[in-house]
Amino acid sequence: MITWWTMSLLASFFLAVYIYSNQILKLSANVLMLYRGFGTFIVMIPLGVMFYERFSALFYALCAVQGLGVAFIDHRFFRSSKAFGADVTSFMQPLSLFLTFMIWMFFKPHLFMEYLQHPLKSLLIMLSLSGIVVSVLLMRKVRINQKAFLYLLPCVLVGAYLDTNNKLALDSSDAGFFSTIIYYNMVSGLFAGLGTLYNFRKNIGKVKSAFDKKAAIKGLFIIFSLSMLIFTKAYALILTVNPAYVIAINYLAPLWIVLFNYNYNLFAEKTVRINVNFKIMLAEVVSVIVLILSTR
Repeated sequence: MITWWTMSLLASFFLAVYIYSNQILKLSANVLMLYRGFGTFIVMIPLGVMFYERFSALFYALCAVQGLGVAFIDHRFFRSSKAFGADVTSFMQPLSLFLTFMIWMFFKPHLFMEYLQHPLKSLLIMLSLSGIVVSVLLMRKVRINQKAFLYLLPCVLVGAYLDTNNKLALDSSDAGFFSTIIYYNMVSGLFAGLGTLYNFRKNIGKVKSAFDKKAAIKGLFIIFSLSMLIFTKAYALILTVNPAYVIAINYLAPLWIVLFNYNYNLFAEKTVRINVNFKIMLAEVVSVIVLILSTR
């Protein structure tokens, strides 16, 4: 049965694959972003020819904004990871969830009225979203200083809008389902690549490493996992009434990574240390279940 939450669960899995694969492949930030942008665009061209349909200027504009926004956020995250550490950088991401929830109601005010008409259901949704955010924050257990907070705040704000923009772009299309997702992938990928080139304009020489044979092979796997992530997430966004629901379930990705590490330790000579609070993980899973049940 295909529903917004089944596709969201698949998206969380492929998000974990995307993150975990680069943890193993260790592509540099600029090379990773180039493959994420231009690589995805190039791979989608044959499919774009096969499933060609006309799209509105609004669709193209929203896809372009999505790609440029992704390039901005990822570049800032990469710089933040070097300056403040990966834990501090990732700590801020869940804070955009409630903003996404509220921004979407600005575009769809009738949804706000529906929430008011079903107070118990709305309360369960808010409690489940809060449970997911708190669980993710408690998993990370990091302290963030003012400098890091102010540097990452634009990422939270832009990220919250982009999650909304994602669904706006998909909903603006009158074309077929597959054509919409393919062209969304192509156009946003193209502009993400262009944004990456601009961000690395002062270190353009490093971009040459993307054409190394080993990097190209790794890049193909990154493109595959990312394309599957975008497809399943886009499918979920088309089916959901609020993009915040999809983003919330995407935060199950760390749980998939824990499972990946357990399987890795079964076969690898050098094991990976797994430091997980299973009570917090269980709280997140329960919150996701409550969210799914309360939105049916």
